[in-house]
Amino acid sequence: MSSPASITVIAETALALYPILLKNIPANLTTQLTARTATYAILAYILASASDVSRAFTGGLTQTILYSVLNLVHIGVSYASYKLLPAGNALALFYTYPFWNMLLGWLFLGDSVSLKSVLLLAVAFVGTYMVAMNSTIEEFKGQDDDEAKPQSSTALGVALALGSAITESLIFLLVKSPTSPSPFLSMLQLYP
Repeated sequence: MSSPASITVIAETALALYPILLKNIPANLTTQLTARTATYAILAYILASASDVSRAFTGGLTQTILYSVLNLVHIGVSYASYKLLPAGNALALFYTYPFWNMLLGWLFLGDSVSLKSVLLLAVAFVGTYMVAMNSTIEEFKGQDDDEAKPQSSTALGVALALGSAITESLIFLLVKSPTSPSPFLSMLQLYP
């Protein structure tokens, strides 16, 4: 059960539960940010080598600050979108990040992208967006006027969910860059 594929499935399953947990556990954004960053920081220190720890806080201090600020923005917009939208809709919009990964990898890392990949991801992106938006609109249409969320709140939630996908892709771009010799160094820089 310790193959990379099974670990990935377990990690993605755990991450997919975040919106549900955030909706059901009453805590403010500061508490949520602190809990997440503390958990990942502890894991980073356990898994990283001594040279990774040294590099994160000496030669790569500016990079560590950049990574951690971007990560805090990512977590903040993700959690805020989970609060404003139904969990499934926010998560569906977040999972447009493969489209952004492909686009940013092509633009900044020189990744090759086939026309077929572009077309398939564009269809998936548009479909995901339409399903999430239609579901969001339908959910709020059926509510009484007194209970309905304002459209501006829904629009903000959609923007934040797409922002979480884009910041996820920016993190991917930074971590994938050739200057990162170890995944645990990147984890230390994201969660110092």
